[in-house]
Amino acid sequence: MIRKIIYLPFISLLIGLCTCFIQSCNYLDIDQYINDMQSLDTVFQKKGLTEQFLYNVYSYLPSPGQTWDGDNPKSIPWILCADEAFNVEPNGVNNFCNNIFTSNNKEFTKWKRYYEGIRNASIFIKRAPECKELNTIQLREYIGEAQFLKAYFYFELMKQYGPICLVPEDGFTLEQPIEEILIARNSWDECVDYVNNLLEEAAQKLPDERPSSDFGKPTSGAALAARSRLLLYSASPLFNGNTSYADFKDKKTGINYINQIKDESKWAVAALAAKEVINKGTYKLMNVPEDEKTPALPKNVVSDPDFYNQYPNGAAGIDHYLSYANMFNGSVSGSKNTEIIFAMPGIEIDRYCGPNKMRGYSSYNVTQKLVDAYYMINGKTIEEGGSDPDYPYTTEKSSSSTNFSGYILPSGVYGWYLNREMRFYATIGFNRSYYIGSSSPRSTFKNFEAEFHSGGNCTDAVSGTWMADRFRYCMTGYLCRKFQNPEDVFGGSYYGSVKPKVWIDYRLAEIYLNYVEALNELTGSHTIGEKTVSRDPSEIKKYFNMIRYRAGLPGITLSDADNAEKVRQLIRKERQIELAWEGHRYFDVRRWKIAIEEENDNVTGMAVNKKEDDGFYRVVQVKEVAYAYKRFSSRKNFWPIPQTEITKNTNIVQNPGWE
Repeated sequence: MIRKIIYLPFISLLIGLCTCFIQSCNYLDIDQYINDMQSLDTVFQKKGLTEQFLYNVYSYLPSPGQTWDGDNPKSIPWILCADEAFNVEPNGVNNFCNNIFTSNNKEFTKWKRYYEGIRNASIFIKRAPECKELNTIQLREYIGEAQFLKAYFYFELMKQYGPICLVPEDGFTLEQPIEEILIARNSWDECVDYVNNLLEEAAQKLPDERPSSDFGKPTSGAALAARSRLLLYSASPLFNGNTSYADFKDKKTGINYINQIKDESKWAVAALAAKEVINKGTYKLMNVPEDEKTPALPKNVVSDPDFYNQYPNGAAGIDHYLSYANMFNGSVSGSKNTEIIFAMPGIEIDRYCGPNKMRGYSSYNVTQKLVDAYYMINGKTIEEGGSDPDYPYTTEKSSSSTNFSGYILPSGVYGWYLNREMRFYATIGFNRSYYIGSSSPRSTFKNFEAEFHSGGNCTDAVSGTWMADRFRYCMTGYLCRKFQNPEDVFGGSYYGSVKPKVWIDYRLAEIYLNYVEALNELTGSHTIGEKTVSRDPSEIKKYFNMIRYRAGLPGITLSDADNAEKVRQLIRKERQIELAWEGHRYFDVRRWKIAIEEENDNVTGMAVNKKEDDGFYRVVQVKEVAYAYKRFSSRKNFWPIPQTEITKNTNIVQNPGWE
């Protein structure tokens, strides 16, 4: 007879790692005959049912490409909460950005959901060996998948809430006293060690590669990539010797949840974790060979003697626009994208970034801050743009249209948007950006220049534009086109179709940036196991420049790489650009402890309430809605644990500032 664990609302979420299936529990949302079972014994006797149980564990993964609905169990808000984006519609995202969110808000609270996923992953790991219909190789791989998923859910909890509660592997029984069941939070370092071990074990069990039919399942590289991000975060100032959290302690033991003494060796561990992914040799930065439509490299880039060498030793020989754009817009399938380490099929963010004229919602706007971060085509910042007469940053409009790499830049485009680097054009939709929409059978929805100024074809209610009465129009003058394909038109087959896409969760460019950041923070030599690591300017230069060259930009010199502070700032800017709108910026500014500077400002953009030639091209505060601002205080480093959980278990300490 299998002994049941205690079932309470809190226990079921946090510590109920079932040794049997409880009838009243409906977390196994799979076939009806499984839901009707009275125990898990039958499930793990059959291969098909065992596999379905594992598929259900996958259902707890978030959908990072869904960011709009706080009640959607898969939706997450990280892009819209960062300084790179603004959501024009009133909802929980803006409550958080405006710092009026409370621990009683329910939007985007994932505490319950991820612990359900953890529980079911643990059940699978414990019970799957009972299935004799699985051969040894299948069983090993499936357990590896469950371990990866369990680690993934834990890491998502840690990213959102900071130090969390680590659930005992076997749950709790009726005989145990309640004080043993109502567990407290673990320290951040304990959480990192536990999740890191899970990922290391998963990496040993998972295959190095998968067939296209298994796209979306983790590989050993995915587990190692997750380790890289986890350990990079743990080495960062927010979690490594952060004395601002000196009073953030366990109620009973007095143990600090965030360690108070900086440990530089954590950067060494993070560097080695990133290099392990690189050394696998399984992945490479996506690149598209140049052709007759590829624009010429900028003239007279004298700061980088390697610039005109063939890629990856220089920037020559590839199409820099397509090498970046095709990674996200569906032109290359996920299974054929050599840069992807882990991705999830399907996104919906593309429609929320689409212009109204092609039946997009225009709800998610790019901020002027991100627009201004992009380099000029010669690698200079916009502040330096006037120093090169060949590639100026100017207020003069273009006198003729150009077509490069299939991208159309019409005549009349304002000078701020000319001579910019290729990632800018692949990511930013600005006034007079050209949208092709080739899938539409109707000319109304394709081949147009988007007009975000007053009275334009993609703007305010006066123009009668679709959805404008629901706040869905571009209020900054910028939309994100990173996830849009030239074929895309939204609204159904009557209007056109949308190219299938995948959400890239981990890719090689991030790992390169993780690696160079970790190396750059080292001041001494550290021996980790049998390996010794120290700051290496040549390694920093090599891997940083591979990303810059892929974008068509000059790289850094060895002299540059010798300057740790200069490299630190370059890396931070590069992550802001290269990883824009991929969910990194929110966590980066927090772990670097610079969110107080970066997320404390009003949202700015173009003066969309003005005509194009009558004041539109001015950087102004968005005033179309009252909530177009971001306010950061230290409590926003972590989200509040839902108050309902704190009430049920008084051993859980609420995050600072949310009490």
